[in-house]
Amino acid sequence: MAELEWDANPNRPSLRRAVRHRVRDLERPIRIAAENFLALETRMDLLGVGIEGELVSVRIGIGEEDAKLLTHSLSDLFWLRSHGEDLSRLVPDLGIEGSATARALLFCPSFSDETRSAIESLPVDHVELITYRCYRHRGQLGVLLEDRFTARHGTFDDNRLDHEVLDAAHPPAVPCHSLPIGEPGGTNGFRTGLTDAELQADAHDLVDIV
Repeated sequence: MAELEWDANPNRPSLRRAVRHRVRDLERPIRIAAENFLALETRMDLLGVGIEGELVSVRIGIGEEDAKLLTHSLSDLFWLRSHGEDLSRLVPDLGIEGSATARALLFCPSFSDETRSAIESLPVDHVELITYRCYRHRGQLGVLLEDRFTARHGTFDDNRLDHEVLDAAHPPAVPCHSLPIGEPGGTNGFRTGLTDAELQADAHDLVDIV
């Protein structure tokens, strides 16, 4: 059986793809609508839609970026709440509920005590912090989701988010990066049915629609 190797320095495009394939496995799964999505001044790694139609900002940190990315995430929430109704009208097939409260997911290898304390002042579930580790299995990048922190819980969960505990000598039968998003037309499919021309202007460069 091929060995699993931990990767502490993944390139951002590969990491974004790996995380993209994992967010549908969360307790509150999201469907990804766009990558590298421009909000107020910077680009979200991923823009998603939650099961209640809420818009979800996803930011991914490499190294000690958690404090900076928390600031970006809070800015994303302001922007999404200001533009939710516009986006729901512009791309109605995405299932966006303009009145639903936007939320943010922040993925980092670790979070400082200061970052964790900062979200305690926020409303419940507005920002969720998730730690991850990257691995390579047969040369392909995957992510192991480890712990999460929300204002609701007040502490990191004791158990890993992933059910399996990965061991370097026993990699998973199916790498996390290869979990399917869902085929068009199936129960988990997610398509807009819109042309590129219909996705211009007011959506702030909405790109890579599934």
